[in-house]
Amino acid sequence: MSEIPGKRRRLTVAQKQDRADFASREARTKEWLSNQALRANKLRSKDKEFYGLEREFINLQNKMLRDYEISKDIKHPRDVGTVREVLLRALWDPGSPRILSISVV
Repeated sequence: MSEIPGKRRRLTVAQKQDRADFASREARTKEWLSNQALRANKLRSKDKEFYGLEREFINLQNKMLRDYEISKDIKHPRDVGTVREVLLRALWDPGSPRILSISVV
């Protein structure tokens, strides 16, 4: 039985079923990925726009300096230290990496 190159052959029932299964899995995967992308986009735009790490760090630095200047108005040294400690604890939140965390005593 000689094979003729380029001749099309009929698909078996199993091959047709495999292709149909693959097409349905592919459609589900595409739908899931597009839903995830839409969900992520909604969550991002709901909070605020992201303009890069440099700008985020500059904003964080400005906020820290502003809070530090406000803490200078407190007269008692103990209270100044307490307020500044709270500011630093807010900076190093529990979500940060363990190596950057501050122990709570």
